[in-house]
Amino acid sequence: MRRTLIVSWAVAVALCASAQKPQEIKGIVEEAHDSLWYAGQVEAWQREVDADGQDEKAWRNLFEAAWGLNSCSRGKNDGGIPRILERMERAIPETYTYNICAYRASQGPDNKFAEKAMTLLPDDISDRGYDAVLGYLWMMGETDGTGWKAGLFSDILRRQYEHGKYPSFILRFGYNQLQGMAEGGLFFGNGDAELFDKLMLQRAMRVHTDKVVVVIPFLSIWSYRDALCRQLGIPSFPGREVRTEEEFKAAVQEMVEYVIRESGRPAYFSPGSQWAVQGIARKLYNEGLVYRYSEEPYDNVSAAKRHVERDYHFDYLTEPAFRLESWWSGSEMLLLNYTVMLGPLVQSYRESGNRERADWLYRILKASVENGGFSAAKKKEYLDYLEKWR
Repeated sequence: MRRTLIVSWAVAVALCASAQKPQEIKGIVEEAHDSLWYAGQVEAWQREVDADGQDEKAWRNLFEAAWGLNSCSRGKNDGGIPRILERMERAIPETYTYNICAYRASQGPDNKFAEKAMTLLPDDISDRGYDAVLGYLWMMGETDGTGWKAGLFSDILRRQYEHGKYPSFILRFGYNQLQGMAEGGLFFGNGDAELFDKLMLQRAMRVHTDKVVVVIPFLSIWSYRDALCRQLGIPSFPGREVRTEEEFKAAVQEMVEYVIRESGRPAYFSPGSQWAVQGIARKLYNEGLVYRYSEEPYDNVSAAKRHVERDYHFDYLTEPAFRLESWWSGSEMLLLNYTVMLGPLVQSYRESGNRERADWLYRILKASVENGGFSAAKKKEYLDYLEKWR
């Protein structure tokens, strides 16, 4: 019976996957799907490539579908990416499409595919490859660039901003995070939606330019590390060879604390970055929408309340949407962080006798969930979470 059920499930999966029609594949930070959907899209776009081996759009979507499948499996299923790139190289070797896909699959500094792709950039600034180019320039310590790359980093961010790259809820959340940081603070983060938004605010909107955004995984790369240390005016530090994931995490945490200690700057971490610095978690204190690093305990609750009452801008969470915007389901956790990070303050206000402020914050957080484009199940989950702090 068990064998029959397994076989039936496998057949159902195969039928469902093969029945899909090809759809434009968006990035996982923009639109998240399950592995079954991505597997179906791999098959659908494979048929398009088989029909026309010179169709760059089909190749690109085939790669993106395979990339999504790989991401869903946390690296356990490569999605067929190596084979796709082999075939793509034979079919369209000198194109932007092949080189940007080959770079994203290989990553790393001094990358020949990234360098080639930057000479073939498309006019369409909405192309996802531009994010990969930004990441590469950042990794190489070339955010200001020299020669033909001079100004490229800022120009891409400016053009993306003018095009409306990010929904406003992402930029507004990033702005509020920076609002709650001390002057000259370091923001440690990991992930496109919590890093590029702040660069866009700084480079395109020219706000909070005193803050320094630090990419935690890039600290292991010498070119990024040296550029960051030059920016902060501190001695650089050598990398070290690591053989295991645990050794890598320990090395990254050591470098994080080195930067904090040597720069003498206040340091903050995004809610999504804690997995990368678990070894120093006891030194991280919730201060509103970020965690602040401190060697000694302090009254972080009072600090969080100051940010809530004085620094954060909440109006957009409670007002109706005055302009129709896309909803990035893959980044919706950024908006839910208001409830997760600030929910406990509702209880703190109430227990301290400030019922008026408790009700005020509760209404804001409730509206942020109700007005978001979340699924009904997710809304219920986070409204239930908020209710326990009321």
